[in-house]
Amino acid sequence: MQYQVDDRVVHINHGVGRVVGLVTNSFAKSEAKLYYEIALDQSTVWVLVQSGGPQELRALTHKRDLERYRAVLRSRPTELSTDHRQRRLDVLQQLKDGSFASLCAVVRDLTARGRIKPLNEIDSMTLRQAHGNLSREWAAADGITITEAVRHIESLMLEGQLA
Repeated sequence: MQYQVDDRVVHINHGVGRVVGLVTNSFAKSEAKLYYEIALDQSTVWVLVQSGGPQELRALTHKRDLERYRAVLRSRPTELSTDHRQRRLDVLQQLKDGSFASLCAVVRDLTARGRIKPLNEIDSMTLRQAHGNLSREWAAADGITITEAVRHIESLMLEGQLA
């Protein structure tokens, strides 16, 4: 097993959580399997324990790695497609890998696009969710409040815009 009880992890769809147990469950009348029980802020999710580790979980970003992600947020945004359908596909593909770097890049790119032209409803929702997940993980990794993380992330992107 890749994760132990009390490990801090990130679920690619639900954000930062903690492994609170390993449980055997049977969902939808399927055969019983071993799951990680992950406690999130206001909910619990169960993630199948797989050899090689579950794809939808990863370890919380380490504080020593944040400097690399500061550089991503300061960097020049990637220009997104003007076609809203293609843009949505591109953003979803980028978020699919679940990495912290992808989360940083999506927040940077959608924020930059929103400064040029108002975002449509789907892009706005995606940005809110991605920014929330980024802020919560940054706060957890850096040992700061979410409010401080939001300010820090916004400051980094502003630095990049002014460079």
